[in-house]
Amino acid sequence: MTESGYKPLAGTIPARAVAFLNELPDGEMVSSSVLAAEVDCDPSDLRQSLRTAVNHGAISHEQRDGLNWWGKGDGKAKKAARQLSIVAHHAARGDVHAGGFRCAIWSDGQLVIQRDGEPTLTFSEAETQALVGYLTRRVGEAA
Repeated sequence: MTESGYKPLAGTIPARAVAFLNELPDGEMVSSSVLAAEVDCDPSDLRQSLRTAVNHGAISHEQRDGLNWWGKGDGKAKKAARQLSIVAHHAARGDVHAGGFRCAIWSDGQLVIQRDGEPTLTFSEAETQALVGYLTRRVGEAA
């Protein structure tokens, strides 16, 4: 877990990538093709799938010679991720008008809603898309 409290959902691309990269020697980095083969995804999906993990310092990323390279993170979140984690922390404690719940759409498209740190509802990618479509239509009607 990083300083900001980020821990990827088990079984997701970020969780598999963090586990693999944490086994590398300090300072070693691998290319997108190597990492994609290890986590069983297309190399072109890595940047989007791992963005949150990179922002929270769970994974390091750099571009060199036109290639993407990945390594262990330092556990320190970038500024924007730290600010979001503070909001999420207060929402989970019920300090803001979030009703004491947290929700996230993960890199695999699942929507997870938590109450008291435990998953309450988990929607598949298709269910998430249907729900977002419905809410978008409802908000549009209310405007």
